[in-house]
Amino acid sequence: MTVGAQPDTITFTPDGKSVLTANEGEPSDNYAADPEGSVSIINVSKGIVGISQSAVRTADLAAVKKEDLGDSIRIYGRNASVAQDLEPEYIAVSGELRTAYVSLH
Repeated sequence: MTVGAQPDTITFTPDGKSVLTANEGEPSDNYAADPEGSVSIINVSKGIVGISQSAVRTADLAAVKKEDLGDSIRIYGRNASVAQDLEPEYIAVSGELRTAYVSLH
């Protein structure tokens, strides 16, 4: 099963039916590789035995444009897009299961 590049924080929803990953997508030191950050949600409500790729949904950051961000957010990676520069680090899920909070590095 595949999620986004470099899953960092992995957390279960409070009901235990889903696992969420903050996929950091950190670049290599020389920027030869600079994957995009994303968040994946994995449905584990039927258990993990026999789980397939169809249980995974990944939300990328490709639709976010620099001009949509506030002045306090700096995109500075070498030739990086917003999706490459924003790196999801930590993830938490609200008790009512409606909201995931993701911190970006």
